[in-house]
Amino acid sequence: MIRLFWVIIMGVISIILINIGEGSIDAIQSFIIITAVPISIIMLPTIWTAPKIAHKLAIEQNITTDKKNMHTKDNILEEKSSENHH
Repeated sequence: MIRLFWVIIMGVISIILINIGEGSIDAIQSFIIITAVPISIIMLPTIWTAPKIAHKLAIEQNITTDKKNMHTKDNILEEKSSENHH
């Protein structure tokens, strides 16, 4: 519903700007810039967290491994030796 609202509003404003006559292209360019600034600010958190979320999903789907928790040869030997001492 919200998308439909914005589509209609943007369409109506574009039609009005085209019908202005001279300078309509400049007006449309200004309109695009003015509407892009708030949307880009809204999208910043999504862009900032996207790599972290993508990495987490890749780990969950076994596409990649988590290198922080990856068991290296030394870690495995250390775990086994600590198990033997208990």
